[in-house]
Amino acid sequence: MGIYDELLTLLDVVGGRVDKWIAADAWTFEPRSTADVEVANTETRADGSPWSDRPVRSVYQLAQMATKYTIEMARCLAMLVGVARPAPAIEVLTRSSLEAASIVWWLLEEGLTARQRVCQSVVAAVDSNHVPPRYSAFSAVLTGVGGRP
Repeated sequence: MGIYDELLTLLDVVGGRVDKWIAADAWTFEPRSTADVEVANTETRADGSPWSDRPVRSVYQLAQMATKYTIEMARCLAMLVGVARPAPAIEVLTRSSLEAASIVWWLLEEGLTARQRVCQSVVAAVDSNHVPPRYSAFSAVLTGVGGRP
């Protein structure tokens, strides 16, 4: 078994494991987990009405979709690695996968409040490739947390 075969096997095994974690029936909030607490937030809108769980659930759903995308890119990479394709295609898929993974890492960062997490998702949605300095500063003001990954 050559290195390409081993890499193909690794990507396939890891993809299969992560699929179990991100399947629709597995994507529930554990009682008393950070996500569970954030969904039950007491945030209010500017008009004083309750915020509800929807903004926070949307952040976690975005993280789930980006994780699924990352795994699909890994599967694409496995196909290219398996037939030893030229590097440019592999590099493009790798970068795309890493960008999606960095969004997940950034959105699910420990220590954020529900409002901070939602604000970070808004900033991520503004421009998923490059966040100009003004948005990074905007995020820092809203969230109290530094710029994007």
